[in-house]
Amino acid sequence: MRVVSVFHMPTVFDRFIRASFKMKSLPSSLLICLCAFVLLAACGKPAPSAAPEAEIKPVGKNQHSGSTETDVAEFEKLITPTVESSSPKEVALEKQVEDILDKHSQMTAQELLEVPEVKQKVIEFLKQLGQSPDLQKRMNSSIAFAAGMKNLKEPKENLDFKMDLSGYTKDRTRALLKSLYSNSANRVLDFFEKEVSEAAVEFTLNPGSAKSSNGISLESKTPAP
Repeated sequence: MRVVSVFHMPTVFDRFIRASFKMKSLPSSLLICLCAFVLLAACGKPAPSAAPEAEIKPVGKNQHSGSTETDVAEFEKLITPTVESSSPKEVALEKQVEDILDKHSQMTAQELLEVPEVKQKVIEFLKQLGQSPDLQKRMNSSIAFAAGMKNLKEPKENLDFKMDLSGYTKDRTRALLKSLYSNSANRVLDFFEKEVSEAAVEFTLNPGSAKSSNGISLESKTPAP
């Protein structure tokens, strides 16, 4: 399968993608299931009989206020997600990425990939990827999965995959850089698979879409009849 560019880096990514798609065939069937079920059940009890007036004790203002504040505090604990503290290594990684973003604040994610220090990280990732058939299979499977969501049944060599990062938000750019600077090919592929899966959902809803909102396009090179 010939791919014009992953991340639009012709001299680096195209060479890898062309090589990686020479692997064995991928599984013939791919399936995505997106289900969200919200079950709300309320079981009420009959209101208790009114107690005799003599047994009803008035609630003072301060007592009522204190109880309410306690309830609110308990409720906030329930709805506030628990955030695990980052490891020193992760903190250092985040600082490194923030320094890059501050230094090149006017650049898009696409342009950042041409910055020498960032480009070197991409090359290091590709070297790891090129030495691991399992990692290559992960990437190929992700692309084949998205192709299935677009109803593309072409052979791999007739598919054209592109990944345009020029429209990335700062948060998405940050996630990309963190994966590259982690020096872990698995983490970069985690990012890649997340991006392709997001595009696959959009392709499922609109198979005729030329490009997903996160910049991924996947088309057949065979002219329509």
